[in-house]
Amino acid sequence: MHWRTAMTTAVAPSGLADDVALAEALALGPDVWDGLLTRSGAANPFMTWAWHRACVDAAPPEAAASSRAVLLRGGAGSVAAIFPYRLQSDAFWGLPVTTMGWAFGDLGCPDHLDIIASPESDLDALAGALESLPWVAVRLGSVAERASNVERWLEACKRRGWTIRRRRVGRCLYLDLPESWEAYLGG
Repeated sequence: MHWRTAMTTAVAPSGLADDVALAEALALGPDVWDGLLTRSGAANPFMTWAWHRACVDAAPPEAAASSRAVLLRGGAGSVAAIFPYRLQSDAFWGLPVTTMGWAFGDLGCPDHLDIIASPESDLDALAGALESLPWVAVRLGSVAERASNVERWLEACKRRGWTIRRRRVGRCLYLDLPESWEAYLGG
C-alpha cells in the first residue's frame, strides 16, 4: 500500500542538503542555529538551539538517538535551513505506517513551530532531501498560525505532486502578560 504519490524523485544536489543526527546539528552551536532562527523571522523559544538541546537531554534515550535533522546549505556553504525530524511508527487511518514529524513532537507542549529557514532558502531542495527517506506520511503538529516557512515548504511539496491535508486541532490561548517578570510577581 502506498499513500503518497511523488511525480519524481529528485534528491537535492550533493552537498546542498545533509541528513545528520540531531546531535550533529546541535553541534553547530547556538550562534549558527539561533542566528538562522532570527533571520527566519519566526523566532520563538520552542525553536531555539537551547530548546532542542534541552529536549535531547529530557527525552527518552531512544527518542533522542533517533532524532535527525536535514541541514540545507546556501551558496557559500552556510546553513540556510534546519529541519529537525524523527521517523516513527504511527497509525494512519488505522494502519501502522512510518510517519515523519518534528524531532520531539509536543514534548513541553510547543505551540508555535515552523521550519527554521532563511527567507531565501530553497525549500524545494528540502522537500527533495526528505523525499528519499522511508516515510508514508508527514505529520507536523503545533504549527504556528503564520508559519511562513511551513507554507513555503508545503508549496514545494505540492509541486512534487504530494497530497496535502490540513486539520486544525485547536487554537492556543493568548494571555496579556506584564512586561517583565518583576511586574508579574508584583501584580
